[in-house]
Amino acid sequence: MNVGYALVALASLTLTTVQCGSSGASAAPLYAPTYAFPYTGFGGYHTLATISSISARWKVPAINKHSKAGAAATWIGAQNNRDNVFIQVGILENASKFGSDSYQAFWSDTAKGFRPQVRGNLAAGDLISVEMVRTQKGWTVKFEDKSAKLSDVKQIDYGVGKVFNVGEWIQEDPSPANITAVDLSYPNIANAKINRVRVNGHAPTLDGSDAQILIAKGGIIRVPTNFASDSFSFKRPTGLQDQYLTDASNFDVGVNLFNADYARWNTTSKTGKKLAVQIYVNALKTNARVFTSQTWPKETGVDVAKLGMNIRQVESDLRSWLVAGAKNSGSAYRQLGQDENVHHTLVDAVRTSLGLPPL
Repeated sequence: MNVGYALVALASLTLTTVQCGSSGASAAPLYAPTYAFPYTGFGGYHTLATISSISARWKVPAINKHSKAGAAATWIGAQNNRDNVFIQVGILENASKFGSDSYQAFWSDTAKGFRPQVRGNLAAGDLISVEMVRTQKGWTVKFEDKSAKLSDVKQIDYGVGKVFNVGEWIQEDPSPANITAVDLSYPNIANAKINRVRVNGHAPTLDGSDAQILIAKGGIIRVPTNFASDSFSFKRPTGLQDQYLTDASNFDVGVNLFNADYARWNTTSKTGKKLAVQIYVNALKTNARVFTSQTWPKETGVDVAKLGMNIRQVESDLRSWLVAGAKNSGSAYRQLGQDENVHHTLVDAVRTSLGLPPL
């Protein structure tokens, strides 16, 4: 389990240490990550606050009976990705190729290597409540499903003395490993409606800047609806939003491949680094060509043109960085980082003009 943002944007040298629930790649500092999950497999909302408690309620989303095999998860979590601390509680939704779909309550944390700790079986449509409360010994994790007569309370001795400053309500396409370029297949699943959202006992104030878009394996895209009356759901994008996010999902494949390679950069041969950079450059070229050849509203079109020029500059930066030894220092490395930061700003402008959350 893990998180990030779906985008037409670079994450290569700006990827920070991430884990389940990571609030996304940061523009600085620049360093190799401990984990390199595909950052696109998460959708929902996050809030920045010192987390003492977090909770929510939702109905277990049903897997379509004609769905292909796949895995999904819906959960709440708290973390501080700078310290690599994270804890979550929620449900797993697994579509089996043999036709026996399953729904399970689980919790996990960094100490468990993000591996789900299953607490019981559920059914589609069950109304469940989840809560995590900070204690002097760690966390009390609560899960209740009255339909299944499942009520589970567990004290987890984890995170004592650590600060948890990000709270999350997430729908996820899980990844099969900590360092991987591809998430698991995603099932055809109903959109979860998350309600009674609470942090520290109160409904938070959340807007588009707190949202993130799920781009799952196979091109499934879900945009969180506006947060209102302490709840939100997900919707499929249409029109120009769909055009943009489809462009993004195609480019994300190349970004994720590079991120997985970059996570092992210190042990990668010169030949391997050259190949990784070339594959990434090819992805950039394709993205710039597709993105700038499409029809956009006037305001968006201006930003798209700037973004296209920036992408071509980053291509040049990558080649210069490779010639300089592809090291995590030096003028070529700094220039690449600067142009990636510009890239993020331009992407935010495009997304804002289309009514989408920023990076």
